[in-house]
Amino acid sequence: MAHHQIAESEPVKPYKYADLERDGLIRLLKLLPREGGPLVCELLVVDLLHSPDFEALSYTWGEPTFPNLLEVDNHCGYLKITDNLRDALEALRNTDGSRFLWVDAVCINQQDPEEKGRQVGMMKDIYQAASRVVVWLGKEHQDPGMAEVERRGFAILEDIGRNCNSYGFDKIFPPFPRTVRDDDALAQLKKLARECDFIDVAAVYQHAWYERVWIVQEFVLAKAVELRCGSFSVSYDHFSKATAVFILMLRRRTVAQEMRHNRTGFAIALWEPGYIRAWSMIQQRERYLGMPLTQYNKGEEQRSLYAHEDQSIRPSSLIEYCHLGADFKCFDERDRVYGMLGFAYGGLDITPDYHASPESVWEMLATRTLLSGDLTVLHYAGISANEKTKVRSFAADFGHWTQKMERLGGHGHPRYHAATQIPARVELEPDGSVRVHAIKIDTVNRVCQNEISEETSAETTTSQTEPSMLAARVRDADDDETWATLSSADLPRLLRGMYAWWMSFLHVEGQRYYGEEKGELAFPRTIIAGMALPFTKNLCGNLSPDTLDLMFVLCMLVTEETDSLGQKMEVVNTWEVYKWMKRPLAVALAPFLGDPDPSIYYFPQLCGEEFVDRMWHQTLYETGYHDLQASDEELRRLGLVQGLPPGRIMEITSPLKEQLENYRIAVSSILSERRLFFTNVRLLGLGPKEMRPGDVVMVPEGAQTPFLYRPVSRPLSQPHVRKGRLVGECYVDGLMDGDPKETLDENYQESHIEVILI
Repeated sequence: MAHHQIAESEPVKPYKYADLERDGLIRLLKLLPREGGPLVCELLVVDLLHSPDFEALSYTWGEPTFPNLLEVDNHCGYLKITDNLRDALEALRNTDGSRFLWVDAVCINQQDPEEKGRQVGMMKDIYQAASRVVVWLGKEHQDPGMAEVERRGFAILEDIGRNCNSYGFDKIFPPFPRTVRDDDALAQLKKLARECDFIDVAAVYQHAWYERVWIVQEFVLAKAVELRCGSFSVSYDHFSKATAVFILMLRRRTVAQEMRHNRTGFAIALWEPGYIRAWSMIQQRERYLGMPLTQYNKGEEQRSLYAHEDQSIRPSSLIEYCHLGADFKCFDERDRVYGMLGFAYGGLDITPDYHASPESVWEMLATRTLLSGDLTVLHYAGISANEKTKVRSFAADFGHWTQKMERLGGHGHPRYHAATQIPARVELEPDGSVRVHAIKIDTVNRVCQNEISEETSAETTTSQTEPSMLAARVRDADDDETWATLSSADLPRLLRGMYAWWMSFLHVEGQRYYGEEKGELAFPRTIIAGMALPFTKNLCGNLSPDTLDLMFVLCMLVTEETDSLGQKMEVVNTWEVYKWMKRPLAVALAPFLGDPDPSIYYFPQLCGEEFVDRMWHQTLYETGYHDLQASDEELRRLGLVQGLPPGRIMEITSPLKEQLENYRIAVSSILSERRLFFTNVRLLGLGPKEMRPGDVVMVPEGAQTPFLYRPVSRPLSQPHVRKGRLVGECYVDGLMDGDPKETLDENYQESHIEVILI
């Protein structure tokens, strides 16, 4: 096919854009029909409300070189375009009729910053007005063999998506199922895992389009979407459902094992960055399309942006979309905000300004969203996030965003509700700072720096160790090694040291928030952040609080032994587990969710004597083991103490082994960038690694989680007003659900404060 490329000696007459004289006007590219030969078009200025039917193109510009010519308005001039746009227009050009398209590089005068700002502000209206958005992934691979791989990949997605009901669901929204319980659907997933060629599937996700920041709103806001690579295509309906099927496969351990045995590109396809981004955008699109089903509005009756009764759908903040695209590519850093303005809810009044500095854009975004009552930006801001920038502490610099850990709050699906039942109040100060109305909780007293110390052992007890001595033993690491790299032997030692650190201070005389039992339970609940994060639920399932506590105890008590054949195995003394749990416990775990024959583990373990075996079962199932507070005397009556029962050492086998390993991964991930701390009244929490003693815990009105700020000054004339820098979000056991005023009334005198964040 002939291309009209620019020769060095060829004179080019640039096309001169006519001005868009008023708001609401856009340009449409009328692509003239032709079979082969140069690309020819007309540019029409139309009113968006009365425009002809048109399609919008979503594509990536590629390299910032423009070697091709697009002829405009019968030789009135030429526009220079990239290779990828040339390929897209040639593939979309009809042979027997014109085609109306909206293409940003052509329909916006890129040399006019004022027009560009106005048109970018209309992107939501443009993409919602288009009859369809064509996602151009690129042309077919030049190598015939690779082109065939791409063709098969599109065909696989089309087939899976068309038959998704056989895999246990028929739509992604309302909420996509966390797992498949139907046996027939599970069998189909296993069959697909064995037979699917994931190398072919990976070809669909390995395109530069998935890296571009502008694709998010182009994809999410569209009425209809078609994904196209050369002559291959797949509808959004089938593409999204097939992508969701792969998510279901990963969530079932037995299915994931089948996928790993398959060896046909499992890791290549499902850990491909394009696949991960595609699923994130599909989730956002489904939630966005589901929004009209909710009664969301910003009227005065609204308690908080996140205080919706409907747990399945809540409005995503503009900040969430900016975070989604924080590691996407763009030529202009300001587009990390401007490229998401289609998702801005009413009242933000953000107009793209390409004369403004990126830093001023981040601060403007933070200020506008905070003043609207949306506190989401605080979860991505603070000293802990803005290490490479000079923006104010309450702003998130998405241009230098490097943190990959999952945030505790700030999501369309809130995980915590520390103060979401209270309307948010934020005011702008004359110097550009913001005044946040909050509830002061307490001041950080100690921060536990994560390091394994040889001096800290499992035998350390609070009665034998002075707090100051133990605090010195659990100190800051000299390197940046994360907990996720700790061995199964290292993590228990570290947790034992931290638990001893906490218990030593918990039992010191003086004012404290927790009672003794609640204080002890606060530690296992805190290190896993209350089991509210999605990845912990995916790893651990819906474990009961008792089972979660058991996982913590096992994590500390399990040891590694060598059997008679020299094989390594993990074992635990079930009697020691009983002493930690303070009651006998029976736990049923299945190899995978829905297994009709779960494995039951007893702590203490059943011994071989028939009489004791019968009495144990009678105690558990007739009396009710959850209510039994077994003393040594009661257990001695059952014959379980004298000499300790035989078989008390239990090997950790599947599925308990898998569940314990998942628990370790979850705890390691949560704590990899966080530090344990407690306050003056000994509230226990998790905060950013940059926190330090003297930082203050507050709960902003309307917030999902508590936050830490670092005081700078306090005006003498206004004792309830503080000034400081935001440190970051935090988890505090006992303050994550409900109004903190009600939570703290019994044990602690809270106070209203106003914090000026600088």
